[in-house]
Amino acid sequence: AEVPIQLPVIQSQLRLTLGFPLALMAGVLVAIFLWRTTLGFELRAIGVSPTTARFVGMRVERGIVLAMALSGGLAGLAGALVILGVQHRLSDFFSPGYGLDAIAVSLVGGAHPIGVLLAGVLFGALRTGAESIVIIGQSSTIARWFARQRTARLARFATVANAAAPLSIH
Repeated sequence: AEVPIQLPVIQSQLRLTLGFPLALMAGVLVAIFLWRTTLGFELRAIGVSPTTARFVGMRVERGIVLAMALSGGLAGLAGALVILGVQHRLSDFFSPGYGLDAIAVSLVGGAHPIGVLLAGVLFGALRTGAESIVIIGQSSTIARWFARQRTARLARFATVANAAAPLSIH
């Protein structure tokens, strides 16, 4: 079904809509929330060590539910921005690999809101480039191979890099 409301287009060739600055604002707000508020510190502490957080008096279950609610809200916002800005319709096959890309984006971004924003821009540019290959008449097999390879290689790189860095909540 066609969506009657659409986000304004900023740059049509790049499929860049008003959703891009809205996503950037959401990422900045999440970073401010996580690093500048007491509740954000508690959520980060619960994520690193629920046992320690419980020991110092933090309500771990409440923090877990709040983190899930916030992340679900952000995922819903992302889905709405894709539907309203790019696809303009809701179909059964809405997500062509977005979930796998999201895991890789989080790994490459170091699970930090600003890093995830930058990694998301990188992955978005790579995905748009792969889709552009198909549009200009090149093989869709090449584009799919390119997309799978870049996701897998960036995720492996990020996993190794994150394993080498110690966990930190400050």
